[in-house]
Formats: sequence, structure tokens, C-alpha cells
Amino acid sequence: MTFREFSLERVSALVDRLAAEIERTAESRNDPKAVHDLRVSIRRLAQALRALGVTFSKKDRKVVRERLREMMDLAAEARSRDVALELFEAAEVAPGALPCARLRRERGKYRRKLVELARKWRRDAIAGSFREALGLPEAKTEREAS
Repeated sequence: MTFREFSLERVSALVDRLAAEIERTAESRNDPKAVHDLRVSIRRLAQALRALGVTFSKKDRKVVRERLREMMDLAAEARSRDVALELFEAAEVAPGALPCARLRRERGKYRRKLVELARKWRRDAIAGSFREALGLPEAKTEREAS
């Protein structure tokens, strides 16, 4: 397998994973694990584009990374509040305490925006757009994969 073939295969798998996490996020309303997993899939794809960058044009990588940053920023805001609430809970801070209530409101706001963007990306078939921009093969259907 050549380096190019390896790069295309690896990045294609990461785009597939991102598409699955976008779908999961679009369908979830209150799942901290979905937000975390989405962030992980975005980071892995962004890192692969950096590490395997010679395979893809600089312009195409930049376009994909900029789009990823939009989703990552919202996911980071929601996840930060999830972590803060977990810390408050571990410290046995009353759930009704003002800081907890404020964090829950903010988390809800960012999650709503995140779910809205995930649904938009799903409608727009963003994974297909990424595949096209990077010159990746089309995703295999479940039937083709088996």
C-alpha cells in the first residue's frame, strides 16, 4: 500500500466516523457522551489532515478544517459545561445552586446550537462534501462493506 492509498483510506474512515457522530448528535438532546465523541472524531480528522497533509492540497485541507472548527467550537462550549457540572456534582454542590443553574442554562443553549448545526450538516451531507473536497472515494454502503 502506498502512502497516498494509506492516507486516503485512513481519512476516509475518519470522515465515516465523523458522519456517524454527526448523526448521533443530531438525534440526541441531552447526551454528554455524544458531545464528547463528536469532539474526538473532529480532533482525529483534523490531526490526520495535518499529519497526512502532503496527500491533500493545502486549500482543500483548510476548507475542511475551517468547517470542522465551527462544529468543534460549539461542542467545546457544551462539553466544558458538562465537565464543570460533573465537578460540582462530585464536590456535592447542590444542583439548584446558582452556578449549577447558570451552567445548565448555558449548556442547554450550546447543545441546542450544536444539535441544530449537526442536523444542518446531516441535511447538507457534509461528509460527502468533505469527501469531494479531499478527493476521497465515496463511502461504502453497509452492503458493500460486508
